[in-house]
Amino acid sequence: MRQQHNTTQPNHIRLANRSLNLIFALFGLGALGIACVMLQDTRDFLEDTVATKGRVVKFEVESKTEDGETRKIYKPVIEYKDQNGFYYTFTSNMGSTLHFFGIERPLWYAENDIVDVLYKRSLPEQARINGFLELWSLVAFFGGTGFVFVYIVLWSVLHHYLKRSRIRALLRDGVSVKATFAGIKINDLVQISKQHPYQIMAMWQDPATFETRHFVSENIWFDPADYVTDKEINVFIDKGDWNNYYVDTSFLPFPELQEPF
Repeated sequence: MRQQHNTTQPNHIRLANRSLNLIFALFGLGALGIACVMLQDTRDFLEDTVATKGRVVKFEVESKTEDGETRKIYKPVIEYKDQNGFYYTFTSNMGSTLHFFGIERPLWYAENDIVDVLYKRSLPEQARINGFLELWSLVAFFGGTGFVFVYIVLWSVLHHYLKRSRIRALLRDGVSVKATFAGIKINDLVQISKQHPYQIMAMWQDPATFETRHFVSENIWFDPADYVTDKEINVFIDKGDWNNYYVDTSFLPFPELQEPF
C-alpha cells in the first residue's frame, strides 16, 4: 500500500526554501542600505573638518544586560579646543569594556589619554575621534554583513540556474544507460524545516572497462521507496565526464518535491 502524502507538503518545502532566500536578500539589502547611509554621513562630516588633539576627561557608563548578566560599557568623553580657543566636549559613539578577574574597566582608553580629534570647521561642537573604529567600523560591519547575505542569495540563485542547465544538457546530449537500483538513502547533509531529503542510489557496469560506477540522484523530499517498482533506472551521463550525470527520477510523483525546485 502506497503511503499517503500531505498535499500541502510541496508548497511547504518550496516556501521554506524560497522564504529563506527572501529573508537573506531583505536582510542583506537592508544592511547595505544602512552602510550606504552611514558612509555618506561620514563623508559629509569629513568634507569640512579640522584636525586637533583632545583629552579623555571622563567616561559615560551604560549598562547592558545579556543572558541575565549586566555589563558596563564605557564611552570616553573627549575635551578639545578649536581654532578660536574655545573648549568643547563630546562623547564617543564607540564604547568598550574589559573584564579581568571580576574587574570592569575601559578597554581602549584611560583618563587623560590624548586622542586625535576631527571637528567641523563651521560647527566646532560636532566632533569625532579620528580613527577607524569611530569613523568606519559601523560602515564596514553593515557593509560586510550585507555583502555576505546578498552573496549567499546570488550564489543560491546561480547554483539553481546552473544545475537546471546542466540537467537539461544531460537529458539532451548525455549518454543514456540502464543502471541497477541499489537502494535509497537519507541525505543527512541537507535539512529544511527539520526534514532531510532522500536520494536514490544506482549502479552500472561499464561494458568497455568492466568498472562499476555508482550514481546518486538529486534530493527528493519524500520517501520514494513505494514508487521504485523497476529494478532499472535511467541515468544520463556526460560523454566526456563520467562524474557528470543525472539520475532520471521522472517516474516519481510530486515533481515539485524533487530538486532542483
